[in-house]
Amino acid sequence: METNSVHQTDNLSNTLYSNSRKAENYSDYQGDLHKNEGEQQSASQPNQTIAKDKLELLDVVTEPEPTFEVEAPVDVRIHSSDVDEDIVKPMSSVVNSLDESDSMDLEVDPFLPAPKAPTPDDTNDDLPIITSQLELSEKGKISINKLAIGRILDDYKKNSFNARFSLLAHLIAQSAADDNIMDLIQRHIIFHSHDQEGYELAMHVLYQLQSISVANSPESSTSTSKHYEKFFISLARSLIDSLPASDKSFSKLLCDAPYLPESLFRLLEDLCMSEDNSQQLKDGDGDRVTQGLGTVWSLILGRPPLRHVCLDIALKCAAHSQDEVRGKAVRLVAKRLYDLTYATEKIEQFAIESLVGVANEHTVDTDINSKSLKESTAEIEVGSQGTSVSGSQIPDTEFSENGPFKTSSVSTKQSAVSVSEAKRRTSLFFALCTKRSSLLQHLFNAYGRSPKVVKQCIHWHMPNLIRNLGPSCPELLNIIHNPPEGSEHLITLTLQTLTEDSNPSADLVAAVKQLYNTKLKDASILIPLLPSFPKEEVLPIFPRLVDLPLERFQDVLARILQGTAHTGPALTPAEVLIAIHDINPEKDKVALKKVTDACTACFEQRTVFTQQVLEKSLNQLVDRIPIPLLFMRTVIQALDAFPALVDFVMGILSRLIDKQIWKMPKLWVGFLKLSFQTQPRSFDVLLQLPPPQLEFMLNKYPNLRTPLSSFVNQRNMHNTLPRQILNILGIFSETQQAPMAFVTATLQTADATTSLPGATLM
Repeated sequence: METNSVHQTDNLSNTLYSNSRKAENYSDYQGDLHKNEGEQQSASQPNQTIAKDKLELLDVVTEPEPTFEVEAPVDVRIHSSDVDEDIVKPMSSVVNSLDESDSMDLEVDPFLPAPKAPTPDDTNDDLPIITSQLELSEKGKISINKLAIGRILDDYKKNSFNARFSLLAHLIAQSAADDNIMDLIQRHIIFHSHDQEGYELAMHVLYQLQSISVANSPESSTSTSKHYEKFFISLARSLIDSLPASDKSFSKLLCDAPYLPESLFRLLEDLCMSEDNSQQLKDGDGDRVTQGLGTVWSLILGRPPLRHVCLDIALKCAAHSQDEVRGKAVRLVAKRLYDLTYATEKIEQFAIESLVGVANEHTVDTDINSKSLKESTAEIEVGSQGTSVSGSQIPDTEFSENGPFKTSSVSTKQSAVSVSEAKRRTSLFFALCTKRSSLLQHLFNAYGRSPKVVKQCIHWHMPNLIRNLGPSCPELLNIIHNPPEGSEHLITLTLQTLTEDSNPSADLVAAVKQLYNTKLKDASILIPLLPSFPKEEVLPIFPRLVDLPLERFQDVLARILQGTAHTGPALTPAEVLIAIHDINPEKDKVALKKVTDACTACFEQRTVFTQQVLEKSLNQLVDRIPIPLLFMRTVIQALDAFPALVDFVMGILSRLIDKQIWKMPKLWVGFLKLSFQTQPRSFDVLLQLPPPQLEFMLNKYPNLRTPLSSFVNQRNMHNTLPRQILNILGIFSETQQAPMAFVTATLQTADATTSLPGATLM
């Protein structure tokens, strides 16, 4: 038995520092004790009582102590170079103290046989008792964790094992309160962001922190959640600041993280609404606004519980004051998010509420000086946007009562909403209308009650919208058939856009004609369709077209003379002039000033209303019965525009004498003025006048008598002219007597008439 006991002691001493053999030797030691018990019972019965007591004591002594299994890493060799001397030294002192205490505990039991005296070969120390843990202060724990994490990270650079991610995550979670450790891990993740290792470590840390937060009590969970949020936000900011905008690490982090705190959404919203343009200019391969909106798009698709939060961010950006931010957000919402069934209704509601809200803004009384007007116009500049927004300006114009566009004048009333504000709140709506034309009804309903600046914004957006929808859009045709109150000007602008590049469809023409004949007696809505109207349909409405403002009538001329490729112009230039002169101001209820302005507009287009056109139209007008009221005014304008027409005009004057022009008082005044202006070319015509009419003219223009007499003497026309004419000219002595006393009532009437009403003759 003594031999066995000594043998057992030797075995245990040989395995003092081997953790892997420790549990095995404890088992052998207990087995030998049971074996010695059997041998004692068989050898000595007298000592049975003592042996029994001893056996009971041994049962107590040999009860197995609780052990802690430690699994050594597979194939891990610890080199002396990898051991930190600062850690080894204190640990060695602890082990030595444990050896001394263990040697004192292993004294010989009085109930056991005396052990054999040690021989020179027995040099091993007694087996120590290994404690379960070593108590350290919080500072010491953090220090050791930091050293361990640093060593693992250094080795991780050389040999990457996935098992170390979990080990690092546990160590980091235990040290989450230490900023130095968290900064160390964060820098390591950023440094390895180009490869998968940095991302994997970040995910392990986040999931470890979140799992602890979920598993712990509410008090502990709050603390862990704060550490999680702090680490997450800091890491996200570092990714934004350290990596280019085109890098996907930030978006991937948010999509794969176990939980997104509320502060993270504020960071994402700030990124989407970035106002730091200098940072964007630094990024040659992208910008931060695109990065933020791309992340929002990824979160909406990849994390359904966060859809509504991310959608709110996108909608806020779609109404942002900066054109660049708003343009990119509008494209994201209209092109991608609007097609998602779970987002369509919310997006529509947001866009409609924005439009209606800005349309209901009331005007306020204020003084607008030229400086504030220029500043208001400067706010309209639009940033570069792909589809619905371009780099142009909204013109400072308004839709006047008689036509679509008119230069705005300074007014004492200004809208409470600025042009830039109106554009900000309507951009998304117009982008959605291109995808769903049924929204147009909301636009036309709101137009009538909208302030001036909102209408300007609508006018600016409308052409692009109408071009995208096309003339065959059924919603547009329905609105034209039955337009909401106050939307007539918007209808006209719509028709102009629909017909500027193509001929109107038959359905569109029918809808406009029905609208004009039944509800809207405004000829301006017919202007876009005039090229497709035949002559028989244009002439009846021509007085209404002339009654439009001059700017609108110029548009009328262009469209009538343009015509279509198949039918040609609705009216020729000569027919236009004749149609203008056929207007009776009293009968047609058109102001004479409108008619004269229409004639002037024609003469301004000399490439269209040429000399040949004027000759043709005047030849027809002079034969009209009665001669048009503005005929002589038109003859004077024609001669001023084309002096080469002088011979032709003399022929017109001769024909007027044949028609007894002096019996037409308003035309007679123009005849006299033109004759005086065209002397001496008009002398032959004047000598064709009857003596009373010639006498009247010479009395009206006394300076004309002498040159006319000289003209007769030079031509030796004494024998061809009537004696009364010669007497009027004073060629014979008797002409020195008093002039003829008779003056017809017609001449008296003509003398009382000084000019044509409403016209200024040259």
